[in-house]
Amino acid sequence: SYFYDDVFYSNSSNTKIAFIESPKRVMDYQILGQEVEDHAWFNMKTDFKNQFGSDGFSKNDVYYNQKDIEEQTDRIEELIDIELNYFFDKDPSRVFIGGITNGASIAIASYLRYKRDKPLGGIMSLYGVNPT
Repeated sequence: SYFYDDVFYSNSSNTKIAFIESPKRVMDYQILGQEVEDHAWFNMKTDFKNQFGSDGFSKNDVYYNQKDIEEQTDRIEELIDIELNYFFDKDPSRVFIGGITNGASIAIASYLRYKRDKPLGGIMSLYGVNPT
């Protein structure tokens, strides 16, 4: 499994924290006519027309690649299930997930898509949006 190649674990007392790196992918945008390969949970393309409504919010179109999002939320769900096997009670309500920006969006999507007997314990999302 590729999970343990890109996951950093920090154990202290009864807490386990996993820092998961997003995969490297070719992005849906170019810089100076060149393809861009970067770490990202999913492809996101913004139509930069610099259009703003009377409310001050951007009216630019944003596209989130749903296939990428499904692949990564499945990956997170699989990792959660692997980790739950180490819990004596296998209780997902003891698991909290989170992220920043693109990672926060994947955390939100993973939290909303996680379907088991019990829900996950919670979510921490900084600067993320629901991409689904």
